[in-house]
Amino acid sequence: MATALALALRLFRIGHQSLWIDEVFTWLSAAIHQPYGWRDVLSDLHGPLYSALLHAWGAVAGDSEWALRLPSAVFGALAVPGFAWLAARWLGDDAAAPAAWLAAGSPFLVWYGQEARNYAMLIACVVFSAALLLERARAGAPATAGWIAASLAGMTSNLTFAFVLPVELRWALAG
Repeated sequence: MATALALALRLFRIGHQSLWIDEVFTWLSAAIHQPYGWRDVLSDLHGPLYSALLHAWGAVAGDSEWALRLPSAVFGALAVPGFAWLAARWLGDDAAAPAAWLAAGSPFLVWYGQEARNYAMLIACVVFSAALLLERARAGAPATAGWIAASLAGMTSNLTFAFVLPVELRWALAG
């Protein structure tokens, strides 16, 4: 239910405003309706995974404001069960529902879930990588492999994940 609310909030008037300058940079880096190759991937300083995803999505959906912002809305909504999972692993099962509802209605998370930027994807990757790191005590190798995959996705979606990785590595070594 919280995930459905999160998606509804992120989709509300998603294409109403025109793109602002940072979203235009995202549109340019995604090179929608243009060839997209390794040069584009390697030159993207903000996160080549998100740009590549947006390039592929733009080939299907176009480059309207709504189409450019939809992937962020989806990642923002997907982060909600991630917050619940992380809260349950970290604080106990009773914390899962409040965490999900807080994430679903957080004005900041809704804002980032309505931008054609890579922040919602970054947040989802941080939340899932942290939850998988805590899950490795129960699930072992599959959770560790998931944590590595989520961390790689985080690093390639937004280089800000580089600030999260040392904290998670220390957390992993301490536990």
